[in-house]
Amino acid sequence: MKKITFTVSGTWNDFILWIRYIAQKYPNIESLDISSKQNYFTDRNILLEEIQSTIRLLFDSCRNLSSIRLDNVWWIDTFLLCYLDEEQRRSSSIEKVEISSSPYGLSTELFGLLSRSIIPLIKVLDITLCTQIINNPVLLSWGLRSGSMLTDLRISVSRNGSSPLSLLSIHWILESCPSLLSITLDSGFLDIVNDALTGLPPSTVQSHHLERLAVKNCTFNNEVWSYIEKKCPRLNWLSIDKGLLYDGSLFPSIQLKFPNHVFKSIIINRVRCPRMPVDVRPSPSFGSPIYNKPTWDEGWLPIEFMTIQRRQHPTLSACSDNNGVLSTQNDTIQQTFQALDMKFIDQRYNYNGNFTMTPQNLFGYFERLLQAKRLTAQGVLYYQRECKIPIPDPSSNNSTISSSSSKRRKFDRQKEQVRQKWEEQEQLANESTRFQRVQRRQQQHIPATDRGGHIFVDVYGVTDLIINEKWIILQGQ
Repeated sequence: MKKITFTVSGTWNDFILWIRYIAQKYPNIESLDISSKQNYFTDRNILLEEIQSTIRLLFDSCRNLSSIRLDNVWWIDTFLLCYLDEEQRRSSSIEKVEISSSPYGLSTELFGLLSRSIIPLIKVLDITLCTQIINNPVLLSWGLRSGSMLTDLRISVSRNGSSPLSLLSIHWILESCPSLLSITLDSGFLDIVNDALTGLPPSTVQSHHLERLAVKNCTFNNEVWSYIEKKCPRLNWLSIDKGLLYDGSLFPSIQLKFPNHVFKSIIINRVRCPRMPVDVRPSPSFGSPIYNKPTWDEGWLPIEFMTIQRRQHPTLSACSDNNGVLSTQNDTIQQTFQALDMKFIDQRYNYNGNFTMTPQNLFGYFERLLQAKRLTAQGVLYYQRECKIPIPDPSSNNSTISSSSSKRRKFDRQKEQVRQKWEEQEQLANESTRFQRVQRRQQQHIPATDRGGHIFVDVYGVTDLIINEKWIILQGQ
């Protein structure tokens, strides 16, 4: 047997019996998952030596143990203290550790003990932290700085019921753990903060090795993606799940601009952005709109429009240098532009003012993607001018990359003809009719920009693009 998972619903005595039994019966296990349903009391006084001897027996007997998960067990500190022993550190085979201390997350004391004991020895760390750690960037950075061997880091922030999300700057993590290849962030307000108020030195790292980034239950702004694009040239997998764009502009749009990146997958599920004018849109506090149902309904709408811009057909192989960074060849590069109009079926149930909406049931019923239809040149122009959707104009792209000449010229001619047609129609439009249309909108309390949100994906190449668990078929040249 290589993996054992068990949950104890009794006292510490039960833990002792089971751990000793596993150590003697299954010395070749490689993965151990231990959890407790709640914080049970002990039914007799247990000496610290008895706890330590049980854990040491596990380590001494199970020499192949490489992964351990501790969920809501009260003896986490005893487990970590064993790794302060130099002999235990030298003989340890542990590579992956997952620790969750429900419901408040890992305390500052346990996080400090974790950074001194086992973080320097492992490659994969999955932890749930309390908000006090996230709100102290110096403590967070110095605690992670010991993880020089970490390649996979997963951080969840304990929400503790209705607590607002905490500000989390992703560069605090990247610069603290230089070997990271994968990051998963759950529940935070993502931003880029690099000033003297944090107590951290200015960023000096030119680039990071990050390849995979997963963001869940987070509020974010577009500055995060700009930083990732500049600092993480090897990024090839991106997932955004249950997220909100925080943008105070009049026509906000999620901007995933990675013009020099080749992605294996871009996954976007249940992501929303504000589409209401600033004078109408509710004013959210840090992170709270994700768990504030009225704000969600009034000001945060599903992605209804997507623009995909690629500089390479997905079947073409990307050229990379020795460092894994993309290098292009001008004679093989083509540029494609695709604007999509996506229709959804809203499956969320009606909100009752007396009902407390939790993250689980808020995202348990979400809009289901019904279809994704490619917009014509006339459709692009209509949504640009009439609905104020920030769909980029492909003819205004100043990129030096060559494209398919014949199709591009044909598209430009069609676009110009449509533009002229719209200008003629506007000149002939009756002013009174236009006034009646505006007046009717005001009476119905529907703003002019009540269409769904927009997301702009600008990449060198992408193999899989998934929206709300459905693959989007990309059009090639």
